[in-house]
Amino acid sequence: MKTITPIELARQAFIQLSNDKSPPTPDNYRRAYNKIAGIEFVDHSAILSKSLVKILCEMGKERLELVAVAQSIHKLVENRPNQVGGAAS
Repeated sequence: MKTITPIELARQAFIQLSNDKSPPTPDNYRRAYNKIAGIEFVDHSAILSKSLVKILCEMGKERLELVAVAQSIHKLVENRPNQVGGAAS
């Protein structure tokens, strides 16, 4: 089996984005590259978001504006388009 070089992987990733008519955003490129390379991608944003929201809510007991920040972060992560492994996949 022939090993694909990183340059060939990158080229194939851009070809895949073009074929899928996907914009070449960092997230889309990473997904295409990982798929071609056979790398499993795990999106940790939901876990990180929950941790951050929990911390901000706890701190919000003393500074109420942090609760609003926590709610905004939660909404942004939940509604993120093209989320890998999330509701939008």
